[in-house]
Amino acid sequence: MLRPLDNPVLFATRVLGMQVHEGQASFLLDAHPLRVLIGGRRAGKSQALAILIAWLAVVKAVQCMPFKILVTAPTLDQARVLLSYVRKLLSSPLLEKLVTREVESPFPEVQLGETVTLMARSLADHGRHVRGHGRDLGLVALDEGFLVSEETIKEVLSPLLADTGGSMVIASTATSGVGSYLHSLYERGKEGTDARVKSFLLRTLDNPFIDQDFVRSQKQEISQEQWRVEWEGEFSSAANSVFTWNDISACAGVDIESNNDRRGRFTIGFDPAKLRDRSAVIVLESLAIPRQVVHLEDLHGRDYTRQVEAVTTLSRRYFNAKVVVDATGAGQVVTDLLRASGVCIVEPIVFTATRKAELVTSLAIALEKREIRFPADRRLLDELRFFEARRMPNRAIKYEATGQGHDDFVSALALAWAGAGGVMKDQSFAALNMPPFLRSSDVLMTDATGWARVISFEDGFPQAAWSDWPGF
Repeated sequence: MLRPLDNPVLFATRVLGMQVHEGQASFLLDAHPLRVLIGGRRAGKSQALAILIAWLAVVKAVQCMPFKILVTAPTLDQARVLLSYVRKLLSSPLLEKLVTREVESPFPEVQLGETVTLMARSLADHGRHVRGHGRDLGLVALDEGFLVSEETIKEVLSPLLADTGGSMVIASTATSGVGSYLHSLYERGKEGTDARVKSFLLRTLDNPFIDQDFVRSQKQEISQEQWRVEWEGEFSSAANSVFTWNDISACAGVDIESNNDRRGRFTIGFDPAKLRDRSAVIVLESLAIPRQVVHLEDLHGRDYTRQVEAVTTLSRRYFNAKVVVDATGAGQVVTDLLRASGVCIVEPIVFTATRKAELVTSLAIALEKREIRFPADRRLLDELRFFEARRMPNRAIKYEATGQGHDDFVSALALAWAGAGGVMKDQSFAALNMPPFLRSSDVLMTDATGWARVISFEDGFPQAAWSDWPGF
């Protein structure tokens, strides 16, 4: 007779009191050294991965075997979410006493008994936080794998298991698209050409425990391509995408909480809400290359006055940061409100077809040149992934999100990037004919007459304008 700990499906049903569907059971009962789990939204991917981790941890704790499980993801927040899910499963009355130790800082860890450790680590900065943890490592559980490069998987994660004979699970959506390393791994596991790799696909509609009518209703809200990728788990070619996935993934993965103590000059891109859209705000560090996003937020649901209050607060928090705002339509009113609220520098930009093309192209070049970094926030990543350049019947090129998708974070990022100076130019102050008293931390503001006012910065804070200089 099978016992509750003999396999993870029995563990889920008899110990955790959970139901698993057929696709989850197929994944949980497999034992290949490398499993690739691709799932649509709410298909049960994260639940299946959490069950596997909890089962392995309990079995090894009961057996008193030294065993480590590395829960990792592009950012620490993402890894922490998965570990928190596992910890919730372990809080059941039958398992709670197995948990002997918990740590939250600097990295979350959970210990079961005397021998088993679950640890959450980020893969940011080329995986420096996971190196050196190979001893007794039995499982690497990688979530949001679409954002992790081939080099990181091959050169950082795989070597951790070289001496232990452990296994790896890569869980992800199909966001990375056809041609990515994740796609190639998935195809290898699906075709059976590699005896070490097995692939699994969890479609959302294959999950019988969610509202099927709700899932089908979402098909009317997004483009067909988004539906196939996000709900069907299909890898897409995204032929019209402005930003390639290689560029997006190379620039993503910053741990945003590690940037909270940064000091310097910052620029805020603000795309106010319009009807059903998001109201996107992005704070970008302006001086260092690569420039890094240190804050992003959706203010949708607040009236314009409250949105302006929030942006003004951000401007003050980040050393009186300049605010670059989309002034198209009602945005001009928001511009006036920002100025009235005390924001030192407000730069309105009206999105004409030509201006938007310039902003989007500049941002695309920034990604290609790796001059910008941002957190692996799904809202931003999805917008970048599905942002297209489409030729209209009149031969003009239109830049926008596919179908009825959002593009507000893309707009806010493009605004912040433009306000920070755009793509770096290899020009010296002398080549630009700048005055000899100008320092690299000063800002030039040129008016229509050709005169430039210099605003001096001290420790990141703007001081009063102290000189005028003609000829710009």
